[in-house]
Amino acid sequence: MINLEYAKKQFDLYLKNYDAEDEKIHLKKVHTFAVLDAARYICEKEGMSQEDTQLALLIALLHDIGRFEQLKTFQSFDDQKFDHAKFGVKVLFEDGKIRDFVREKTYDDVIAKAIAYHSAYQLPQNLTPRQRLHCQIVRDADKLDNFRVKETEKIETLFDCSEKVFAQEEISDCILEDIREEQIILSSTRKTNMDRWVSYLAFIFDLNFPASFQFLEEHRYIDKNIGRIAYTNPQTKKRMEEIRAVCNAYVRRNLPPAMRKTCRAVVFDMDGVMFDSERVIQRAWEKVGDEMGYQHFGEHSYHTLGMNTARTRQYFAETIGPEFPYDLFKEKYKKLVEEEFAEKGIPVKLGLEELLGFLREKKIPIAVATSSSERDARYKLSQGGALPYLDALVCGNMVEHSKPDPEIYEKVCEALHVAPQEAIALEDSENGLKAAMAAGMRTIMVPDMIRDLPEIEGDLEAKLDSLSEVKIYIEHLGAGEGQS
Repeated sequence: MINLEYAKKQFDLYLKNYDAEDEKIHLKKVHTFAVLDAARYICEKEGMSQEDTQLALLIALLHDIGRFEQLKTFQSFDDQKFDHAKFGVKVLFEDGKIRDFVREKTYDDVIAKAIAYHSAYQLPQNLTPRQRLHCQIVRDADKLDNFRVKETEKIETLFDCSEKVFAQEEISDCILEDIREEQIILSSTRKTNMDRWVSYLAFIFDLNFPASFQFLEEHRYIDKNIGRIAYTNPQTKKRMEEIRAVCNAYVRRNLPPAMRKTCRAVVFDMDGVMFDSERVIQRAWEKVGDEMGYQHFGEHSYHTLGMNTARTRQYFAETIGPEFPYDLFKEKYKKLVEEEFAEKGIPVKLGLEELLGFLREKKIPIAVATSSSERDARYKLSQGGALPYLDALVCGNMVEHSKPDPEIYEKVCEALHVAPQEAIALEDSENGLKAAMAAGMRTIMVPDMIRDLPEIEGDLEAKLDSLSEVKIYIEHLGAGEGQS
């Protein structure tokens, strides 16, 4: 019989052989007990028996017992210098320490296999069902806590270099390709510390239980790990956003069935998401405002993003005063905007054509929910080449309430005959994001003039830098033929 509390006390006695003040030793001690907690989570969610749960927790407690000697000798986590899993098996079974933790020999073969293979690239084929089960539990639990470690520990502790140097490093082409192919990454292919960082994210491709994906989703570890570094290498920054899209989609695709969400439609905001038109409008506001005697008038555009004409009129009445000649202002600025569009064309956002084509190919319905008038929307959508792709269009003059009220999104979902929670909304403004979320939609921020909205970003499904990344995200969700 396994007495876990007794085993924990013996584990503490074993650690007295190592320097408790050493930062890396402390990290691995905390990691050990966090892996134990993750293993308990998996066992509970997956309905494991009490016996297998106790065995899984004991294995979690002992899985990294070889790490402490590795750190004492080499001050490094590099297994090329010292195979900590192999050494752990030696300590427990060749040196006989296993009897300090569990007196009976019933579980020795399972414990030995689980520890030996807990960090291996892949499991061998010749395992018994119970050996394989416990190898999978500890491998998942170990990987899950690695996400916590990568969120909280200093880069200097993890990689033996400063965060400034780390942030400048590149991601190798082969590493990015492995992510795109949803493959775990061989340590021998990693060339930079940034490659190692990405390889930890790729642990998700080797998880075994729906509960493990639920754990990651509940903690939002993909976003937290990627977001903690201020990447100063432009290519690395761009590649990390693609990696974020692939990894988040993969996690959500593998959640327990009750948590999986379908993708039966995609609804675009127009200005700022499909077309780079907000800046054109802002410049026109600035110019017309100057002509009418108002300084820095373009700044008002930040506050009116997502509003329809009626709500924008109300905004200026409240902000400037009821005497503000909104109709004259609107006539003048729209003339400038239309002249620029006529001369230069509608500035289409990166990845729009590719995304629309992908959605059409996968038979996923497409709609637009824009605060612009129907006349303006149809003109832009036609000139930008998007109108033929649409299955529905709801505009600002078709609803009573402007964004952030959810009416426009509720109406477009009705037109598409889909439930809001089965559709993805793509938005760039605070008003638009709040409207989509209030309607109950799966909401993705594609930043434009406003890059960050920290007060609501935690409630979003994702934040993706471009429509190209949106395509990657939806593709890796496995959506197609109208559902995921």
